Amino acid sequence: MSTLSKEQLNTLKGRLASERADLENMIEENNDTVREGMLEATGDLSAYDNHPGDSGTETFEKSMDLSMNVHWQENLGEIDQALERMEEGTYGVCEECGKPIPYERLEAMPAARCCIDHADRSDAVDERPVEEELLEPLLPNNRMDDADAWKSVEEYGTATPNSRNLNK
Repeated sequence: MSTLSKEQLNTLKGRLASERADLENMIEENNDTVREGMLEATGDLSAYDNHPGDSGTETFEKSMDLSMNVHWQENLGEIDQALERMEEGTYGVCEECGKPIPYERLEAMPAARCCIDHADRSDAVDERPVEEELLEPLLPNNRMDDADAWKSVEEYGTATPNSRNLNK
């Protein structure tokens, strides 16, 4: 059972409601940007004379806006779950061990489901992308020094007249 006082619960409920309203506003504002077409967003009449890099930048910006919406929707879901736990009387109790979550943690993260000992560590700084498992190490310490870099590009020649490729 939660050890939070009525006052603490009301404070946290107010914070969750405020965060929920802020997220809904951000999503609505961002949806307006996402709905805009490419030409509307840039203010151009045509994309005919645009550099491809400009279009790429605009496409990147649109994908970033969509990603932000997904992130904010996930946060909304977490807030809704926290509000449901408040109604059920299970708010402030770790889902893993059943111990009360300290009020200080809930102040920092009102939607927290677990105590700090059982918090999700998937966003740990020392984790590396899965793609790195497929890369071959260049040197024992997984780095390429300047001499190795030169050796790998030397065969293509240089811009000087004495270049091997120019003499062929």
